[in-house]
Amino acid sequence: MKRTHKSLLALLIVLGALLVVRALLPFWVAHYLNDKLANMGDYRGHLQSVDLALWRGAYRIKQFEIRKRDAAEKEFIPFLDAPLTDISVSWRALFKGAIVGRIEFVNPELNFVDGASDKDDQAGQGVDWRDTLQGLLPIQLNEVVVRDGAVHLRNFQSTPKVDVYMSELDATVSNLTNANRDDGAQVARLDVTALVLGGAPFEASMQFDPLGELTDFDLEIRALNVALPQLDDFMRAYGGIDAESGTADLVLELNADRKQVDGYAKLLLRELDIVSWKQDVQVDRDNPFSVAWESLVAGVMVLLSNQPNDQFATRVPIRGKVDAVHGQVLPALISIVRNAFVEAMRPNFEDQDGSSETSEADAGPAAEEHGDPEATDARSADEDSPRSIGPRHGSPK
Repeated sequence: MKRTHKSLLALLIVLGALLVVRALLPFWVAHYLNDKLANMGDYRGHLQSVDLALWRGAYRIKQFEIRKRDAAEKEFIPFLDAPLTDISVSWRALFKGAIVGRIEFVNPELNFVDGASDKDDQAGQGVDWRDTLQGLLPIQLNEVVVRDGAVHLRNFQSTPKVDVYMSELDATVSNLTNANRDDGAQVARLDVTALVLGGAPFEASMQFDPLGELTDFDLEIRALNVALPQLDDFMRAYGGIDAESGTADLVLELNADRKQVDGYAKLLLRELDIVSWKQDVQVDRDNPFSVAWESLVAGVMVLLSNQPNDQFATRVPIRGKVDAVHGQVLPALISIVRNAFVEAMRPNFEDQDGSSETSEADAGPAAEEHGDPEATDARSADEDSPRSIGPRHGSPK
């Protein structure tokens, strides 16, 4: 009888100890992570608290922030502000014999800052972010997911101040460990959708070698129907002009093979109106030199626009090494003339030889709005199944 009581007492002591450890474990984990995040080179991180979900091999981080060290006080804004971060083991990979992790950011905000000096800039340099993420998870990290995030480009020192942003951002980066290489998946993949300035659709896709140094990749980016008046602060700060009306499309394709980059960027401006006497002079009270500069830019763009489509466009070939790419000026100028007087440019993706893809679903709003029946029919047929972006130049070697 006494032995039974002793066994029961020992069991109660063990259970009590486990409960104490379970109660203290979140504080220990939070302390451990904050210690790791305090030493990240040019940036430092901090989290408020940690909740454990041992039954699914996960923990949740609340109020996770990363800030640049020695940032100016007036730019006291975190590089990353993540209210909720969920880190867990991938059960699907576990059943296949691999122990890999997954991290999900919910409602995160990423802030890039363009300052007057390197000290004022905030772009994430000086930190190996892959190692930092891996440090949050003591096992291999295979997938990163972002739900309903936002990205801002800010300039607090320009006149006017600048805040260009993307919202409702969803992103997935998968196969970071190449755990499934035996199954034929040899590259990691990034997929992103978002809204630019609250309304213009943005989509991006990238394939890259997660074990390399980003010397081989395929990247595609496209934003459509960006309202130019919403970019007034940006254009005035960096170009000395503003827009009374108009929309913009941006298309970018880059392919890197053994550090050599080959690609292009296309910019299409439609129904652009830069100069307004009432707005610029009577309301904004711009000085005569600003009005004269805007008038000169507007005149040149009108002369070099495709008149039937009311569209100014250019295509800039991009060449060079990964760390030193450059645009080619002469082909860009030729493309402006071609758009104006030969054939209106479209916001579609292309093959690397410069020819348009066979799919007309990418023809974009310019063709639809100005009477291209083939493009209109293609877009209508595709309305219920949005086009997904994918690499067109083969997987990275």
